Amino acid sequence: MAEYITNLKKQKCKISYVPTMGDLHDGHISLIQSAKKEKSKTIVSIFVNPLQFNDKSDYENYPVTTEKDLEKLIVNNVDCLFLPAKNNILDNLEEYKINKLPDFLNCLCGKFRPNHFEGVYSIVRKLFDLVNPDYVYFGEKDYQQALLIKHIIKNSYNNKINLIICETIRDEFGLAMSSRNNRLSNQQKKIASNIIKELMKIRTKIHNEGVSLFNDLRKEAIKVLEEFGMRVEYLELLTSEKLDKSEDKNNNYMIFIAVYLSDVRLIDNLKI
Repeated sequence: MAEYITNLKKQKCKISYVPTMGDLHDGHISLIQSAKKEKSKTIVSIFVNPLQFNDKSDYENYPVTTEKDLEKLIVNNVDCLFLPAKNNILDNLEEYKINKLPDFLNCLCGKFRPNHFEGVYSIVRKLFDLVNPDYVYFGEKDYQQALLIKHIIKNSYNNKINLIICETIRDEFGLAMSSRNNRLSNQQKKIASNIIKELMKIRTKIHNEGVSLFNDLRKEAIKVLEEFGMRVEYLELLTSEKLDKSEDKNNNYMIFIAVYLSDVRLIDNLKI
């Protein structure tokens, strides 16, 4: 891989990079299609990062679908699949550890998934060093992660990597695309479609009557989702820049949610 990257740089080729954990779905494909718009070589990596799983069984059950993934990459004219060996990534990670996470990771998934973002940080840093990209592509569904990537690029790469955050892709039920969705039946997906419906209700009411209503709207939405058999882990209205509850005069707020349907954890968000 190092020789391939070196040759691309010698030829002054730009590199567009899409890091994934495999089990590719339409959300990943949209990232790849965005990457193909640049005059660059498109590299997709598949590496299931064990460090970002706070539940060992979740990691052990993560689907590995390399052959199917490769077919999708070929159809979408990806220039290179980077499929690193586990030890090559996990060895010698000391220099990639973060001493203190930024404050915007103290809430949402950062609060409920211990060590998750430390794991994301270490592996993303190492992958970025190996691939040396000019452009990187991440999905808006994982918005808190995208802010971490922005932080990494600013503090470790002097903003010399361009981050492109691509909009959330939804399935026919309105459910945000995720590899976890494969563990849901169609009936469960229909039930889970109520997640985005409730977020949209909250957004409409905030547009009409203001953010001060959020606590009441939050209670109503949780009640509805619980009636559908979901357990709400968090439902928060936060500023989009800092992920805090401070007043934003420009109304740059987002609603964030995580729920469990059976044992499947689903996250989503919506801009106000």
